[in-house]
Amino acid sequence: MLEVTKTALDLFGVGQEHRDRTVYGPADFFTRALNLSEILPHLGFLYDSGEGDRQTARTLMKGDDGLDRDLHFVEQVGSGPAGERTLKGLCWPADTEPKTLVTRALDIQLATALAVAGDQFVAVGDIRFPFAPYVVKWVTSHPPGLGHGASTGQTPGIHEEDLGRLLEYVMSLGGIGPGDPVPTLSGIRARRAGGGWISGSGKAIRLNEQYYPTIWVALITPDHPES
Repeated sequence: MLEVTKTALDLFGVGQEHRDRTVYGPADFFTRALNLSEILPHLGFLYDSGEGDRQTARTLMKGDDGLDRDLHFVEQVGSGPAGERTLKGLCWPADTEPKTLVTRALDIQLATALAVAGDQFVAVGDIRFPFAPYVVKWVTSHPPGLGHGASTGQTPGIHEEDLGRLLEYVMSLGGIGPGDPVPTLSGIRARRAGGGWISGSGKAIRLNEQYYPTIWVALITPDHPES
């Protein structure tokens, strides 16, 4: 569960239409963070840190208003009232020259432009929980009309007849070596907003086996929407 204060949502640039805590959850953070090189240290700290561990970070984010924000973060692991593991963080804006902000975002803008030119949608996913893989970040926008669930990486957005095949595909990725071919998964249906389904094919690419073995990039080519 991710709890975010109103002040933090303001700093992230989250629009009023995206502030429903029962719907958007962790997407408040990862959806708007631009660079994987700044997202993955947050993710690694979330899973791999121990009691009392602390880190500082600096993350470039794009708000719903289209403006870039350079934010400082401090995060520390602790315990909740029932002994559960918690992670608390503070953030505040950095005083960054506008040209520097633009320069730091150039690589992700190039990746997005290349994906769009190739008629593909690109998402970065984490498969460390094979039965509950989730999207860390959409590099491009998600396919138009995609309903909630699939758009935030939650498996309820996947057609029940295709969910088993998707999970089998995800589990198979863990056994693929650096030089092994990666198969394409075709005919997967995701929920369409307003009813019906969107189908398409996808292929996964691992970015770095040594340090980020569970992080994969999905290249998605949509078919025509099904009724």
